[in-house]
Amino acid sequence: MTMFRKKLPNPARDRFLEVAKSHLGYKTRPSGLSDFAAQTGYSGHAIPWSGAFIDVVARDSNIVIPSCVYTPSGLGEFAARRRVVSEPEPGDIVFYVFPTTDQFSMPHVGIVTDVIDYNSTGVFIAIEAQVASGLPRASTDRTGIFERHRWKYDVMAFARPEFEHRPGLEEKMQTGIVFVNERLVRPGKKNSDVQTVQNALVEVAGLTDFSAGAFDATTQRAYSRWQRQIGYVYPDCTGVPDKRSLKVLGDRTGRFRLKTDSEES
Repeated sequence: MTMFRKKLPNPARDRFLEVAKSHLGYKTRPSGLSDFAAQTGYSGHAIPWSGAFIDVVARDSNIVIPSCVYTPSGLGEFAARRRVVSEPEPGDIVFYVFPTTDQFSMPHVGIVTDVIDYNSTGVFIAIEAQVASGLPRASTDRTGIFERHRWKYDVMAFARPEFEHRPGLEEKMQTGIVFVNERLVRPGKKNSDVQTVQNALVEVAGLTDFSAGAFDATTQRAYSRWQRQIGYVYPDCTGVPDKRSLKVLGDRTGRFRLKTDSEES
């Protein structure tokens, strides 16, 4: 007799799916520009936005995942964290072998919503952005958000978010606040602010073999990985800190707070 393990309630995953489903039926503006791409800072007629949709849903659900704006980076980060799984569940991120736009463009991505027939037929249901509805006689323009039936043979990988992981500044900063000055955290600099940032990079980007307090090449590569994690795309993921990425790093790890202009004066 086959035994099925009962799934435990997971409010964070349920919220993630609820927010994703709330966007079903969305269509891009007449110009073809996506509101989701605009929210990630990368918006244009030729820029795929299926991954931007995933990022916005995660943000609005208050969960933290590797950014999927550039889907190869997102899949790579999920793999590095050993979050790639063979059997899908609702809430998993699915990366497909086919691209969203032209030949040789980056992989398409979606959110798994139903796997009831997966073991018997290999079919699952996913919410995806930048697709057509797939319905007979409907428009084939890939300008909307719809649920689609997909085959396991189209899948490159399933990745499972850490729904139980809810980092935040308020949870981790128990004692005195450490401030970091953006101007002091630059390649070639050597100071305590750099070391504070390095300690944060150890936690989120696996920084190792670095010179403590010195913003060396190893630190810059780790910082570039951090920028990719939060949605920076070439040529912006240079490994040179900027205000936004530093602020998110401090908030995410709880190790420091970015010094504001008024606090610097």
